[in-house]
Amino acid sequence: MSDSKIEDAVARFLIDQFTTFLERQRMAIQHVGKEYVTGMEAYARLVALIRQALDRAGIPIPYR
Repeated sequence: MSDSKIEDAVARFLIDQFTTFLERQRMAIQHVGKEYVTGMEAYARLVALIRQALDRAGIPIPYR
């Protein structure tokens, strides 16, 4: 993230560090387009199918 509106060096450093952390955790906030909702619905269906397959195969799903 590079927002030239922020001139304070410490604030800029903290923002850069935080956004880099989010990106490394695959939690980066990026522009979301209209495909997001459709993609999330498809993802939820995929997860449900995988869970169903694991249940039918008798494979336990570990929870943290």
